[in-house]
Parts: sequence; structure tokens; C-alpha cells
Amino acid sequence: MAEEITGSSTINEILRSHPDSLPIFYRFNVDVCCGASQSIEDTARQKGFQAGDLIAALKQSLGATAQ
Repeated sequence: MAEEITGSSTINEILRSHPDSLPIFYRFNVDVCCGASQSIEDTARQKGFQAGDLIAALKQSLGATAQ
């Protein structure tokens, strides 16, 4: 089972475990190449959105695709 997605999870970790999460990162304008070693919290702070919003979107999307 994949690890839970938290604010300290890195973009790379999530993409490795859940490659289908890529569209969510694109929707939040997250750099999935050069910035992918950053945590969700750091990315959110730099991009100006709440980390919880991205985490919720990821969990919702991944939950829907897991069924």
C-alpha cells in the first residue's frame, strides 16, 4: 500500500507511487520536473496556495481512480 500523502511528501514520492496524479499537479501549476524534490508544503508556499488544497485534490482524485 502506498504511503499517505502529507504536506511533507515530495512531488517525486507521490508521482512514483501514483503516476496518475500528474494532471492534479498540472492543475495547481506545480513543477513536476525541476521542483519535484520539494515537499507539498514548500511548493504550496512558493506558489501561493494552501497545501491542504493540493492534498485534498490528490486524495480525491486518487481515491476515485482506485475504485
